[in-house]
Amino acid sequence: MLSSASDLRMLRMPSPESQRVRQTLQKETVDPNLTFSDERRMWNEFAKQLPIAADVAMVDEMLGGVDCLWLRPERAEPKATIIYAHGGGLTAGSILTHRAFCSELALATGCSVLLVDYALLPEAPLSAPGNDFLAAYSNLGKSGFYDCTPVFFGSDSSGAALAIAALIRIRDQNMDQPTGCFAISGAFDATLSGESFTTRDHADPILSHAALRHWQSQLGDGFDFADERISPLFADLSDLPPTLLLVGEDEVWLDDTKRMHAAMQKAGTACEMLIYKSMWHVWPMTGGMPETDDALRRISEFIQNAGKVISTEARPISV
Repeated sequence: MLSSASDLRMLRMPSPESQRVRQTLQKETVDPNLTFSDERRMWNEFAKQLPIAADVAMVDEMLGGVDCLWLRPERAEPKATIIYAHGGGLTAGSILTHRAFCSELALATGCSVLLVDYALLPEAPLSAPGNDFLAAYSNLGKSGFYDCTPVFFGSDSSGAALAIAALIRIRDQNMDQPTGCFAISGAFDATLSGESFTTRDHADPILSHAALRHWQSQLGDGFDFADERISPLFADLSDLPPTLLLVGEDEVWLDDTKRMHAAMQKAGTACEMLIYKSMWHVWPMTGGMPETDDALRRISEFIQNAGKVISTEARPISV
C-alpha cells in the first residue's frame, strides 16, 4: 500500500497491478435480448463468489421498512457510520452485489457501513429508490447497532445521485444533516449530457455510451431523466454537507463529477474532487491495486477529519 499522498504523486504511470486488471476487463455491448432481470441475476450470481473482508461481521436489519445490511468491524469501536447507496443504474445492484466492497470499506475506514437495499426501477416508481434510502437514514436511531457516531453518506455510480438527492431533501425538510458525503464515479446526470460520454468512450474499458443509451430506452419514452431525484446536478446544491468526489480519468461518467464539483463550488458547498489517472468506473471495487488502496485511504481521511475538505480545487492523481 502507498503510505502517503506524496508517495502516490511520485508515480506517473498506472500501477502494474491496475494494468494487469485492465487487461481482464470487458467493455459492455448492447444486447437487445438482455433484460434488467437477467442483469440482476448475473450480477448477483457473480457477487456470491466474492469474499467478505476478515474481521467484519454482517448483520441484517430492517429500517423504515427497508432491508439493510450492516458491515461492522469486529475488533474496534466504529469511528463513524456510513450509510451506503449502491450503484447499478437504479435498475440493478443489491446488498449482495456490494457487500464485499462495503466490508472492505468498513475495514479500511474503521466505520460501520449500512448498505441499503432500495427498490429498483422500472418496477418501482421513480421516487422509490430515494424514499427508501431516506427512510433508512431517518430511522437510524431505531437501529440496535447505531451508536450515535458521526454519520456519512457513501455511494457509487447511480447511488451517488440518490445520496446527493437525499441531502437536498434533508436540507429542504430541515432534518439533521449527515456530517459529510463521498461519491465514487458519480452518475449525477441521467440525461447523459456530459461531453465525456463521447470523448472518453474510446478510453473507458467497461462502460459504453451506446449501452447507456440502450439503458435509457428500456425505461421508456415518458421517463424524465432530468428529474432532480435522479439527476441532482440540476438541483439547488447550496447548504449541503462537505462532499468528496472520486472519479476515474478514463470513464465516460468523468464529466458528471467535474460538473458536480463546479456546481457545488458555485453553490457554496465545500467539495473536493480527486481524478485518478487511467482508472475506470468504480475502480475501488477492484482489490489488490494501489489505486484502490489510495481511494479508500482518502475516504478514511475525509471521515477522520469530520468531512473537512482539504482542497476545493480538482486534484488529479497520477498513479
